[in-house]
Amino acid sequence: ELGVHMIISQHGINSRHNLPYKIPVNKVFAFSSAEIDVFRSVILEPENTEFCIKQFQSTLVFSKGNFNETTIAIASQPGYETKVLDLILAIMEIRNDINIIIYSHPADNFRNGKMAYTKVRNFEVIHNERYWDIDFLMVFTSTLAFDYWGCQLFSGKVVCIYDKNCTVSLYDDERSIVLYPDSCISGLRELIS
Repeated sequence: ELGVHMIISQHGINSRHNLPYKIPVNKVFAFSSAEIDVFRSVILEPENTEFCIKQFQSTLVFSKGNFNETTIAIASQPGYETKVLDLILAIMEIRNDINIIIYSHPADNFRNGKMAYTKVRNFEVIHNERYWDIDFLMVFTSTLAFDYWGCQLFSGKVVCIYDKNCTVSLYDDERSIVLYPDSCISGLRELIS
């Protein structure tokens, strides 16, 4: 109506939360067809919107961690800190000789010091480094999965902990494993035992 053209370029993973009002947009660049489906159904007014798939471009530089034991990195993000700690406790119950790293998100409570985790031990919070020689990257809705899928040196597995609010587009790489809430512990046991 105003003659303004709006283009959206996806950053991050979409959520399935319904917005009170759908956004009118002329063009959308999304990471996958599954993300486009989410844009169509819960975010945008799809009429007169052109949808394009834009390959995810990682800007990460990976380092070698030189780990001696099985290493799991867990991608944290705002609002998921307690889930990360619960996941660490579950892993430690299955096997306590695993090196666990939390990759903090710039806006999460691990980074800003507001997260108390006195019950959980044997892990390290890493703010900036990302290691290609880990055995598993565990994510909830983090785009780190895309970064690791694009890293040619990474030979481990991306473990996606299913979250009902996250679009399933994150789970479509052959190097990934999806763990659902009803079978998460048995799936973890199978992976790391």
